[in-house]
Amino acid sequence: MIRKTYTYFTALIAGLSDKAARDALLKQQQSLDYCQEEVRILREVLRDEYDCKRLLLNDSQKRRLAVKAKPLGRHILGKITKTFQPDTLLQWYRDLAAKKYDSSSSGRRKSGRPRVSSEIIEQVLRMAKANPSWGYDRIRGVLAHVGLEVGRTTIKRILDDHGIVPDPEQKRRVQWKEFLSSHMHVIAATDFFCTEVMTKFGLVRYMVLFVIDISTRRVEIAGISANPDGEWMKQMARNLTDCFDGFLNGKRYLIHDRDSLFTKDFKEILKSIDVATIKLPPFSPNLNSFAERYVQTVKFEYLDKMIFTSEEQLRYVLSEFDTHYHRERPHMGLDNKIIDPWPQDEEGEIVEFRRLGGLLKSYRRVKKAA
Repeated sequence: MIRKTYTYFTALIAGLSDKAARDALLKQQQSLDYCQEEVRILREVLRDEYDCKRLLLNDSQKRRLAVKAKPLGRHILGKITKTFQPDTLLQWYRDLAAKKYDSSSSGRRKSGRPRVSSEIIEQVLRMAKANPSWGYDRIRGVLAHVGLEVGRTTIKRILDDHGIVPDPEQKRRVQWKEFLSSHMHVIAATDFFCTEVMTKFGLVRYMVLFVIDISTRRVEIAGISANPDGEWMKQMARNLTDCFDGFLNGKRYLIHDRDSLFTKDFKEILKSIDVATIKLPPFSPNLNSFAERYVQTVKFEYLDKMIFTSEEQLRYVLSEFDTHYHRERPHMGLDNKIIDPWPQDEEGEIVEFRRLGGLLKSYRRVKKAA
């Protein structure tokens, strides 16, 4: 069960770098965090007594729940919470969490314990969120190393006030960002997209199989066929695993959906070079978000704007877009950088280059002719 969970976990990680998928996944994780916190608090309350009319929470419990609820917003909270009203949760956040360390109030400081500096609060929260497995003493030791003296009890109070409760299980789990950064270079994803080609026999649907390298965003058009079958897929697998120029050389995982074309023979050929195939759960496009995003790009930038009349034309257009995609087009997931840009003269004139009759455009500096 654990191994299967990590398999899906690996696939889920692969989608975090695309902005749209990452935002959707973040909302899902925040929803899950809220539900887990709600269940944990209910267990604490119901352990002592059960009041079917009203659940009474102390300020610490309200604060913890409110911090998890705030990022979700009223709309999502209305769909997932069955215990407290969304407006109630957001009011708790305003009253208990947001105002806890509000230093805007004027007047002399009351007698008693000195106020904790905003720098210490910021650093405690920063370290706790970035390192969930760290305990109070570990955070205290790191802060002391950088010249910030703070007591263990103060650290505990700061985390509690901001809804962060240490979870002993965190030490046994791998964080998503950590897993992604350490495994992205060995993960690839594959999928199909299709297009209609006009022939003398009518419209013929062609299937295009592609593979994308998660870490570099490089894409390989593995094959094009109007009648893909098991034998054709076996040949595609052989091409991808070729010992000299196979696209999957050096990879460990290949993410794919539940299409029946990903046959047992296809998987066995990949397994021969130690590439494990990961079949995603049903109805989970976000888990293959890199491939899904590439298909969206293909359709938006040229596929839906053209009429194909032959397989040769389709192959030519795919080749032109492949060059544009890798050498001329910036990618948001790569900080708007181009994968393999053409060389250019920094002092040259900015020139427009066109492909497919101007459907694809790019710009780079070219040295002026003498």
